Amino acid sequence: MASTEQDKRLRAELAQELGFYPASLDPADIDRHRRLNAALDRAPTLDRIHRKFAHLREEERRAYVEARGRVQVADLFE
Repeated sequence: MASTEQDKRLRAELAQELGFYPASLDPADIDRHRRLNAALDRAPTLDRIHRKFAHLREEERRAYVEARGRVQVADLFE
């Protein structure tokens, strides 16, 4: 099935909006792509996730430093 000029224009507009050329011009498919893009925009960034779990990395770092320090001074207490 050949694309009409109107279909080509619509695909170009949708490509600009969605960031890719949709395979289907079905309104239900386009709505689904819009919903998925909106959900992706609301998803937390990697930086936010990194900050959220920073306390776990800090706890692991402290445990490592403490264990290393105990090994270094163990001969003083023997």
